[in-house]
Amino acid sequence: MKEFNIPQSESEFSCEVTKGEPFVLIMNGNMSTGYCWYLKSENYEQKIKPLNLDKHNTASEYKTNPHPEGYVGVPGKWYFRFEPIESGQIDLDFSYEQAWRPGHGYNTKVHITIN
Repeated sequence: MKEFNIPQSESEFSCEVTKGEPFVLIMNGNMSTGYCWYLKSENYEQKIKPLNLDKHNTASEYKTNPHPEGYVGVPGKWYFRFEPIESGQIDLDFSYEQAWRPGHGYNTKVHITIN
């Protein structure tokens, strides 16, 4: 499975994937601060199928970075998994924000070319 690690400092990111081959977008952040990555795009399902979105449009898979036992507040990564189902191009908009403060965070646009 192709993996794309998207730097938190990037407001735009481009990648190429192959129709029918699942891929993952890895978004860095720190869940312990209350922040979370959310997929804000709509009408994308004609090109790609989400494989692990929860009811809040965030990835159901989050892993904390390796750390010594007893450490708290350690950052981690959200793993957004998709399967391309139609060739073409699509943009996905993501927002890194706290649920109680929508619109007060970082935004990243991922440009995806499906071959």
